[in-house]
Amino acid sequence: MSGTGARILVVDDEPAIVRAVQANLERRGFRVDIAASGREAIERAQAHPDLILLDLSLPDADGLDLIPAIREHVYVPIIVLSARGGERDKVRALDLGADDYLTKAVRRGGALRADPRRPSAHAAYPHERAGLSKPRAHR
Repeated sequence: MSGTGARILVVDDEPAIVRAVQANLERRGFRVDIAASGREAIERAQAHPDLILLDLSLPDADGLDLIPAIREHVYVPIIVLSARGGERDKVRALDLGADDYLTKAVRRGGALRADPRRPSAHAAYPHERAGLSKPRAHR
């Protein structure tokens, strides 16, 4: 754990995902705690993080079952970050109390690839970072 900002609990058992998310968050000043199982997630959630990023596919639990289990102990925003992109999982997660649902990038050839629709974080202009077309000049 490092940083001085809000504390985020990342619940995921895939080391590559955990490393990438942790590095990204810490670079932005967040403190990051990691849980690789459902049991660890419930234990660490009781420390009242500011936010939980929750994967649905864990070795000992379905993340959908963890949402109400976590809510029994604490109320903290939960954002699902999962490779499950089906509408049914999204709706169920939100109905169970998740605050938002983000789908992980799809693996192709063993490597994670970014969603091609996602705007570049290095875009030169704010409208490009937001994924918008270039503003029209007023005539």
